[in-house]
Amino acid sequence: MMAALLATAMLGAETTDYMAARNRAEKLSIPLVVLVGADWCQACQVMKNKVLPEIAAEGWFRHAAYGTINVDKEPKLAAKLVKPGDAIPQLIFFYKKDGKWLARRAVGAQSVKNTKLFIADGLLAHGYRVQRD
Repeated sequence: MMAALLATAMLGAETTDYMAARNRAEKLSIPLVVLVGADWCQACQVMKNKVLPEIAAEGWFRHAAYGTINVDKEPKLAAKLVKPGDAIPQLIFFYKKDGKWLARRAVGAQSVKNTKLFIADGLLAHGYRVQRD
């Protein structure tokens, strides 16, 4: 079901960030990390502009693709990944297991440390070596 959801979510998306990340994840068979948020959401902006860029600069996305989805600019795509009424920001870690896409979620604002732990747990579960803080 998740594979169908991801394939459907990919169609009609306007965010090249997400599309590039989705395509990279598929091509390289690596996990996909997606931030679902909004411009008006202060916690989303902190995640998007502070937390995740800091993590990216430290090389945390060497073994995972990363993209963003704005719930207001891409409501159809966002609705396929986040249920109506669910809190944002949501950080979703997609990974393949036995040929199927599965997901783990972190909901709400996350610190740099907690975000690293969230990503590290996902990567470690898939055999990638990471240093946990």
